[in-house]
Amino acid sequence: MSGWRKLEKVMVDTKIFHHPEDIRLYVWILLQATHTGGVLVGDVVLGERQYVRSIGKLQEDLWFYNGKKKDAYTASRIQRSIKRLEKYDWLKAEKFQHGFIFTVRPVKDPLCGEYLKWMGTPMEGKGDDESAGDQPDEGAGTLLSSACESGMKEERMSCENRLKNLEKEEILENNNKGAADEERLRALIGHFVGRRGRGFFLTPMDQTAMERISLNEMSTAELIRFMDEQFDKQESINPKLTINSPRYLEKALESYLPPEASMRNLDKMLDGLEESVTGA
Repeated sequence: MSGWRKLEKVMVDTKIFHHPEDIRLYVWILLQATHTGGVLVGDVVLGERQYVRSIGKLQEDLWFYNGKKKDAYTASRIQRSIKRLEKYDWLKAEKFQHGFIFTVRPVKDPLCGEYLKWMGTPMEGKGDDESAGDQPDEGAGTLLSSACESGMKEERMSCENRLKNLEKEEILENNNKGAADEERLRALIGHFVGRRGRGFFLTPMDQTAMERISLNEMSTAELIRFMDEQFDKQESINPKLTINSPRYLEKALESYLPPEASMRNLDKMLDGLEESVTGA
């Protein structure tokens, strides 16, 4: 795709920089995103800075060498990357039937026309070539320079105010989102230790595993139902068995398919079977 993109230096100061999959995912989406709106992809019309892709396709796109062997990120690892990029407001991800619609945030640069346009700042049009060659009368240059300087100063102050207001809104939004994430994590940990039936505290490694589980795209209720299924499965084998560490759940979650997704896959399989029978 033609064109160019800017990366913000502040990215290296976030946790994203220390997750190579986050950087690779963001750069991939950034370079693939549309430059203009109205692009038709399948049955989806994309706006500016948007890109549509499924998790499966992103796994194929982001393959890497693990030593001399080709490897790919797991679906849950990519989903966690998407969650982190959303948390730090580098992009927005909206789910739809065939995957995600990603929207890349404009670069926070007051000199960047795209960012000014996003904030609603009017952009000056280019003058006609014919008028460019006209010479101003003597003394007009000083007046024009003063007017332009005053206008630029006002525009700069307005731009700075918009940036400050935007940053305040982002801080408030991130705080609200952070509080919701903390509440979700506490609910998941509380349910886990309740089902485990011993000890109310987690080791640092188990705490980290629960944090990774909480980043999954499933809702809190769905994750609790998943945990119950895993505990019930162990107890069905032996009533004395239990799950001692969330790391077991994290591993099981990588290959877990929610009942809703299983039903959708079953419906697709039956539809395909019906089509093949009808065609025969």
